[in-house]
Amino acid sequence: MCLDLPEAYEEEALAGTRWMVVKKNFAHMLLIDADWPPAYARAVGSDGLLCVLTFWITAAATGTLRFEGPPFFRPV
Repeated sequence: MCLDLPEAYEEEALAGTRWMVVKKNFAHMLLIDADWPPAYARAVGSDGLLCVLTFWITAAATGTLRFEGPPFFRPV
């Protein structure tokens, strides 16, 4: 589905696989195993398969209640 988007391509990431458009990551799929990678494991709270969609939004928008808690998180 990700590769159906215009100019999208897939590449191997440090953990898992990611999909990019013009060198910008918009989706990332990885397996959380034994709390690794830690930022994603903390966000999900358990091991398993995780698909992350990345969105660029303004700093002002990240402070709204809409983005405070599951399923949204800021990677650390």
